[in-house]
Amino acid sequence: MPYKYETIIIPAGSFLLIEDREDALKVLHRLYEHLEPGGKLILDLFLPEQNIPEADIGKWSGTSTYHLPNGDLITMESKCVEADLFFKQSQVDYLKYEKWRNGAWIQTELQRFALRWYGVEEFKYILQNVGFSEVAVWADFEDGKKPTNRNQSFVYEAVKSCEVCPGVKR
Repeated sequence: MPYKYETIIIPAGSFLLIEDREDALKVLHRLYEHLEPGGKLILDLFLPEQNIPEADIGKWSGTSTYHLPNGDLITMESKCVEADLFFKQSQVDYLKYEKWRNGAWIQTELQRFALRWYGVEEFKYILQNVGFSEVAVWADFEDGKKPTNRNQSFVYEAVKSCEVCPGVKR
């Protein structure tokens, strides 16, 4: 490996953007390979909405607005187009961004936004199976805070196993 790191951080639930589960596992193995012995992987995950009523799939919802410094306005709406909460643990939304200037629409962009998620304990076991040791998970970016509900962010810290590193278990 040409590059080795003491710590790799993947913020803001970005790991969930790896849509294919096998690809996600390959990424975790590559991250492991690029860590120095005793190095740490730190990433955070979240869970999606618990229930997406079938009647809501395909409808635009959830408009957000963002005011730009020049006075322009960006609106964003989302539309869930696929959801498999229990088997594939995935969801696909379309995000529609519209730019407005002086009350007039000037531009639209569409984005496909797919997420694949993992149960709290499931991801811990995945990291251990990759080879990580000392896998810890805490809630809401507070070291040591145990996860207690699905609306929290879950932060994982995993250490690359090392036979000769003092204080690092194998």
